[in-house]
Amino acid sequence: MNTQTTAPAGEPVEELIIRTAAQSFEPLPMLEVATDRYTLALSSALKNFVGVPVEVTLQQARYMTCGDAMATLPAPGFIAVTEAEGWDGPMLTAISPQLLFAMLEFMLGGNPPAGKAREWVPRRFTAIERRFGMRLCAVILAELTRAFSQIAPVEFSIGQVESNPQAAALAPGGGPSVLLRIDVRIDGHGGPLHFMIPYGAIDTIRPLLAQPFLGGSLSGESGWRQEMEGRLGETSVQLQALLCRVRLPMAEVLNWRAGQVLDLGVLTDHEAMLTCGGRQMFTGAMGRKSNGSVALRLTGDMDGTETSRKDGADGTAD
Repeated sequence: MNTQTTAPAGEPVEELIIRTAAQSFEPLPMLEVATDRYTLALSSALKNFVGVPVEVTLQQARYMTCGDAMATLPAPGFIAVTEAEGWDGPMLTAISPQLLFAMLEFMLGGNPPAGKAREWVPRRFTAIERRFGMRLCAVILAELTRAFSQIAPVEFSIGQVESNPQAAALAPGGGPSVLLRIDVRIDGHGGPLHFMIPYGAIDTIRPLLAQPFLGGSLSGESGWRQEMEGRLGETSVQLQALLCRVRLPMAEVLNWRAGQVLDLGVLTDHEAMLTCGGRQMFTGAMGRKSNGSVALRLTGDMDGTETSRKDGADGTAD
C-alpha cells in the first residue's frame, strides 16, 4: 500500500510536507492480502452474473484521509453506504457509471465494439438502472463478505444509495481511511470499483488487519474445504439395511430345502442396521409407508446419539 495526500490549491510545499508528516496511517497488510484474493473470487462471481468472461484487477490500495478518498470517488456514481455487521461502522461501495452501464449492456445481450466505450453524460440514474445497480452491488458484497470473513466474521449489506459521494459522508474529512480501487473489464469495457473504509469502522479488527502476512492460508480459509463439501454433497452412495445376523451350524444350512421357512428371531421392535460400504452408519426401525413401500425410520447413528425429527421430516428412507 502507499499513502497519498492531495494538496489544496496554492498550498506551499513546506506546509504539504508538514501536514503529510503529521498524518499517521497504520499499515494493514492482511487487508491488502484479503483484497487481492477477493479480486480472484470476484472475477468468477461476475462471470456467472453477467454470462461472459470478466477481468478483475486490484489497481490501488491507498492510505489517505477520508476527505481525499471521497474526492476520488466517481461523482455522479452509484454510491452505496455499506453496512458491515461485525465491524464498528459502515463503509462506502462506489460503482462507476462506466462499469454499471457496461454490465447492464452485456446483461441485456448487447455486444459493443471492443475498445469503443460509450461516452457518459452525467445524469440521474433511472429506476431500472438503480435496480440493476442494487443487484450488481449485492453480488460484489457477497464475495466481499466471503473474503473478509476469513479474517473475522462480517456480513456486508446495502444501506442507502446516493449518487453524490458528499451525501454519503461517513467520517470526518481529516480521519484516516483506506481506499481500494479495483478495475473491472468486459471485453475492453468497464470501469473502476471503489471501497472506502474509514479506520473508525475497523477499530475492533484492526489488530488482525495490521498483522504481517507470512504466506500460507488466511485464518479460516476454506476454499478447498467448501469445494470438497460441494462435490461430496452431490455424490451418490449405496446404503444397505441389515435386518439381522445369525450364526447357524453348517449341517443345518445344508439341510435347507426350497420352500422352508427360516425363523430369524426378528421381533416387531427389532431395529435394522444401515451400512454404507461395509461401515455401520445408522440404526432404524422398519415399517411401511402409506404407498406400500418398505421404509426405514432412522433412530440413531453409531456414535450413540439419537436422530431427532426436525421440520416435519419423517426420517424415513425407501
